Amino acid sequence: MRNLLHANLSRLRRDGTFWFMLVLIFACSAGTMLLWGRNVAESLDHYYFRLSAYMGLYFAIFAALRGNVADLSREVLHRVIQEEALSGGEFLIYIQPKYSLAPRGLAGGEALVRWKDRDDIFLSPGEFIPLFENNRFITRIDRYMLESSCRLLREWMAAGLRPLPLSVNVSRVQFYTPEFVDTYIRMKTEYGIPDGLLELEFTESISVENIELFNSVVRRLRQAGFRCSIDDFGAGYSSLNMLKDLPVDTLKLDGGFFRFTQDDERARTVVRHMLNLAGELRMGTVAEGVETPEQVEFLERAGCDVVQGYVFGKPMPAAEFAELLESAAGRADIA
Repeated sequence: MRNLLHANLSRLRRDGTFWFMLVLIFACSAGTMLLWGRNVAESLDHYYFRLSAYMGLYFAIFAALRGNVADLSREVLHRVIQEEALSGGEFLIYIQPKYSLAPRGLAGGEALVRWKDRDDIFLSPGEFIPLFENNRFITRIDRYMLESSCRLLREWMAAGLRPLPLSVNVSRVQFYTPEFVDTYIRMKTEYGIPDGLLELEFTESISVENIELFNSVVRRLRQAGFRCSIDDFGAGYSSLNMLKDLPVDTLKLDGGFFRFTQDDERARTVVRHMLNLAGELRMGTVAEGVETPEQVEFLERAGCDVVQGYVFGKPMPAAEFAELLESAAGRADIA
């Protein structure tokens, strides 16, 4: 987090925005005092509130000037840095390929957000994603990633490429936004995306918090042509018993299931039974976080449908993923 704040504070200082804000705060504060003095009866509540806000912002920046970067207000970070980064195209869509195992071949990809600032420095998702979840900016990022995925699918179809499904993550904050479902359906319709080409990934924690609401939302989305999946299944709250009640298309097994030793037959048995159960429930299966050829071989024998992980490919720019689509075979070569 400190690296993220230092990087963006330096940018504000460099491009003049920082100093402009400081001057603006003083000017607005002075203007507020003048207006307050001229018409106390009408302006007291309004301008006292504004003055308090301006002075709070001033002290936050003053603290940052003194090196106390941790005291920089989240409001400043949100309004000045996040909005600027979004409008300036600093958030990029990277795609990690998914490969089917029988037969081997490219099956689609997962759209992942990356933040590349003006200095061409990539900021860690581990730093900015939790921040965006806390201040709700993640809803803007979620919608941006869906629209970017829609745009890519349209471009590929226009270029004569055979499009493959793209999956997009849905944050917990987005899920509980009242306009979530309507917004996503409208975006898919506006871009004319054929059914089955967009998959929405929900964390397992969302699915268990309010299973009735979750099922209602998923049914509406599936009726509109979205595919839906449970992400990181087995990472925390999951129960095999709950699977029978989930109307999802795909189960993504957490990578922790596959990091076992060669002689850990108990772990292998659990994975085999989970894959078999998902198949019996007519759910597709994706193993994510797969890192070794040995894991791929085991998953193939166990009946897993699709593999995603560094063993086949890291997240890559959309242009590189398009090259995979253009390749004749789209073979699953182990890296």
